Amino acid sequence: MSQMKGRFRSLRCVVAQALLVCMLALVAGCVTTQSLGDRAYRSEEYSLALEYYEQAIAEGSRDPELYYRAARSSTNVGSFSQAERYYSRSLRHGGGVRVARSLAQLYVQTSNFAQAVRVYQYLMRVEEDVQPVYSNMGAALMYSGRYLDAESFMIIAQQMKPSDPVPYINLGVLYDRHIRNRPRAVAFYQCFTELTPDVSQRRQVENRMLEMANEGPIDASRVGLKCGEIYRLPEPTAVDLGDALKDYGGEVDLGFEVEAGQQDDAEIEIQRTAPPEGRLDDVRRVEEGSEMAPEASQASENTPGDVANGRDEEAAVALPETAAGGAEDESAPVKDAEEVALNLYEDGRYDDALRTLRSIDGRSEQGDRAFGLALYRTGRFEEAAEWLEHTLERLPSPEVTGALVDAYRRLGRRDALLTVCERFEGWPDYESALQRCPDAPLQID
Repeated sequence: MSQMKGRFRSLRCVVAQALLVCMLALVAGCVTTQSLGDRAYRSEEYSLALEYYEQAIAEGSRDPELYYRAARSSTNVGSFSQAERYYSRSLRHGGGVRVARSLAQLYVQTSNFAQAVRVYQYLMRVEEDVQPVYSNMGAALMYSGRYLDAESFMIIAQQMKPSDPVPYINLGVLYDRHIRNRPRAVAFYQCFTELTPDVSQRRQVENRMLEMANEGPIDASRVGLKCGEIYRLPEPTAVDLGDALKDYGGEVDLGFEVEAGQQDDAEIEIQRTAPPEGRLDDVRRVEEGSEMAPEASQASENTPGDVANGRDEEAAVALPETAAGGAEDESAPVKDAEEVALNLYEDGRYDDALRTLRSIDGRSEQGDRAFGLALYRTGRFEEAAEWLEHTLERLPSPEVTGALVDAYRRLGRRDALLTVCERFEGWPDYESALQRCPDAPLQID
């Protein structure tokens, strides 16, 4: 009998061991490559997370959430083309609206505004609340140079939700930096300061309004904007062109007559003058159909503005001064080029600003600052970190600090990140700049 009990006890041990092995196998099976990637993602170890996600994709996974997080990880390590590819795959496998929003943000972040507009057009059809989409569409159109279209979308966003401060700041920037309508810019800036709960942003806009006031008096009373109420653009004034042009004489004698009904058959012979010597190549390029450069075409456009204090506000053109004896100031071209670059940066044309700033020797501190920030905004984090460090020592600001913190985080330079975070901890106005410091909670859209 005791022998039977011993055998039974041995059998139970074997069964227990077998069950234990099975349980361990099941537990091991639950730790998938994707779950390891998710764990690294939550720890902000994006390079490691991306390795696991790519392995899971190679194993055949078609989970849209996997592609979405792979795209987010790619963005955080600065691989934007890879992020775009993963976002597209996530959408293809049913990723939905959240993925489309992130893809649009990626396009805006990389200054690919034309593609951002396309994604926002899609979001207009699928979003339940389209007001933010109209606002974002307006911003994308503004930075792509389509200012009147941008104005239309921003105005619609304001009319949909007059209490939202975002359309006011967007319209303020549009009128201030692009259309150059200072009265409207001030009016919308003023409403933004009244409606926004963000103290830091309010202070920045107030500083800009102070700068504008120092440039000259601005009468914004005729704009007709009431904060928190629907704003409608004024109707254009009808103009009788015949009456307006009566003082300029009669019809011009073209040297030939066109009979009624024969307009389509009439031809005008264009008299061409010989180009100056040395300009033949330029003329040939134009005749072959080359397009005007964007900078030149934009410079030729008229940007109408409101009349303040009884006169039109015109942009002043600074001419380079000449030194005594007729010699030109050698620093003038550098200053002019840097001013152009800074304007390009303010307009959101970061790649153009970079090209101009790279060509300048002996940039000013403001030029170096714009150079570092433009590098950061175009995803060149390694080079950006070097110039942002340089700028931070001479011109510390929340914007430069925030960009450097994010660049360090994306590059995985944790020690340098902690140094900057500790340096500016507790400084006034630096709260938003330090949001990406290690103690900040991870946010997943």
